[in-house]
Amino acid sequence: MKLLNTRKKLVNLAVASVVAGGFAMTMAPAYAVNVSQNNIGQVALFPYYTVKNGFDTLLSVVNTSDATVVFKIRFREALNSREVRDFNVIMSPRDVWNAVVTKDATGTGALVRTRDNTCTYPALPNSASVSGAREIPFTTAGFDGTVTSPPDRANAYRLDGGGVAMTRVQEGYFEIISMGQSTATNSTDIIEYNSTHLSTGVPRDCGKVIAAFDAASSGDYSTPGGVFAHFTTPGDNLKSFASLINVSNGTAVDANPTHLEAWTADPVLAPAGDLTPSLANGTASPTANWVNAGPQSANPSSGNIQDGVSIALSATDVINEFAADGAGVFTDWVVTYPTKHFYTDLNYATALADAPFTQNFGYDTTRGDGTGVLRGKSCDTVTIGYWNREELPKTGQGGGFSPSGQTSAEFCYEVNVLSFNGSNALGTGTNHYDQGTSDVGPKGWANINQMGVTGPNGGNLASNVYGLPTIGFAAIVRSVGASSANYGDSEPHTYRRSY
Repeated sequence: MKLLNTRKKLVNLAVASVVAGGFAMTMAPAYAVNVSQNNIGQVALFPYYTVKNGFDTLLSVVNTSDATVVFKIRFREALNSREVRDFNVIMSPRDVWNAVVTKDATGTGALVRTRDNTCTYPALPNSASVSGAREIPFTTAGFDGTVTSPPDRANAYRLDGGGVAMTRVQEGYFEIISMGQSTATNSTDIIEYNSTHLSTGVPRDCGKVIAAFDAASSGDYSTPGGVFAHFTTPGDNLKSFASLINVSNGTAVDANPTHLEAWTADPVLAPAGDLTPSLANGTASPTANWVNAGPQSANPSSGNIQDGVSIALSATDVINEFAADGAGVFTDWVVTYPTKHFYTDLNYATALADAPFTQNFGYDTTRGDGTGVLRGKSCDTVTIGYWNREELPKTGQGGGFSPSGQTSAEFCYEVNVLSFNGSNALGTGTNHYDQGTSDVGPKGWANINQMGVTGPNGGNLASNVYGLPTIGFAAIVRSVGASSANYGDSEPHTYRRSY
């Protein structure tokens, strides 16, 4: 999409020119926060959860360290990334925590349920329908306009035009952010000591852990101090996994996260239900020198951490395969922009949206002061090209656009699902689009180009970063009736990047 003129020059020779003995050497740009190549990190960005079309979403998190780790898990709906639920999880050393996102009893909403013994804050209520389980429903409060105080939350949760129905929480994406870790083990270290699992497989006393969080002051979180006195910068030590499972037809599709390393150099502890930490609250590059190069800039001169995350995830092209033959084989692509809301939701962005995105999600002409027309979407132009397995090409319309042959399409949401040939493997919804491939056949590969409009070059000794911050995968499902003959598979997207 737009040139993300978040050009960044690190003081510690991220971009440097060294001249010696008549030879010049220019070092490639380096960014403090980076995508893990080992599927482990401080942050895990899961591209998708869903309870549609018979799927549940299973997830697990592994603490691979010898430290007690506190992380926040936050679920966001698909259209505008509004929060639908968050809470804190306190993992003892070498612990595993797992849960499932599934439909609620009404069938219109969703909830997160776990049988895991790991301490959470707050404690999850006992399930009314599943013995031995605990669960908490997703909520529409983040987008239905019912929250009126305090001011920061009322502002963040104002109406955005995306609708207020409970069904909006049925799909989205989620993030896990490690907030701090501690190696303390004394009985006076209330959180660390009481969250540790005993030989019975149950933590010593989650009640005392919860009471410690309840008693903590705002200063305890920010310093940190009090019960958090021994908590330090979280390590790159969380390994995470997710899978979409349809029990009724015997299919499963992995929806694995993208892990980020070196996102923060400090602990970022916060209460459950707090708007922080988000991807904007890390301290990944305190020595960075941002070069601001004009109107295409995503406010890099302010050193916004979300810009660093966007740079790390920016892709000019999203590439993958498809197979959708109309005879039981289906392919849906999930294309998620996990930092988009920082640039397009009126709680963060200007009335015109911030680069690299071009359109705010809320009001057409205002910053959301109660006037103007609620748009309820934020659209950016992409171009979809596709080929069959024998190289026959076609550049198509995509996104449910017509007439056939139109080269541009629009992705308008934080999570976008592109179905090939009416597959709808992951169900349907406002954020679902269809791409027909009849002119090349039912099987092949496609390329979503996200360059769009580029901005001015500008800036010295700076790295030019193009594209949109993207994560996702292709879900390929075979469903022909008997579950024994069905299967599911996923293929991570391949990306072209400009750095």
